[in-house]
Amino acid sequence: MYRAYDDKNINMGTHRVVFDPFYQLSSKKIYELRTFEPITPFSNWSSNKKLDWWEAYNHVKHDRFKNQKEATFQSTLNALGGLFILNVIHLETMPVLVDYDIIKSYLAKGTIKSVLEMKEPLKRLDTVYAKTKLFGYVFDSGYEPDYEHILSRSYPGY
Repeated sequence: MYRAYDDKNINMGTHRVVFDPFYQLSSKKIYELRTFEPITPFSNWSSNKKLDWWEAYNHVKHDRFKNQKEATFQSTLNALGGLFILNVIHLETMPVLVDYDIIKSYLAKGTIKSVLEMKEPLKRLDTVYAKTKLFGYVFDSGYEPDYEHILSRSYPGY
């Protein structure tokens, strides 16, 4: 279990206490676009546990020869997925990602930016989504969309 912080160290437990209540990271689900498998990189935060991919990263970073078995495809995929979702839902990053066509919708770019100023769930019927070659995320609009259709290559704007 994480200790949130002490007087000298800021750690992942500190980040969980600060960011999870606002961004709800522990419930954010992204999709790996080759298989449409859902990935929830921060799911362990909901039960105050450590992030397996973060632990593996730190073990490999500090002794890569001893801990090389922890450098798995799955831990790398979860780490990259965590980075993807952090960038996509960060309020100050979203407008830039709209400009670069990572965050998309049928809406005009200016409208997408104003919609994203609201906290999820977005009060819109229009689907707003983020998509790269590897990952996809559909912003919560209060209904359950067809993720596979929205994030497929045939969906407009891929």
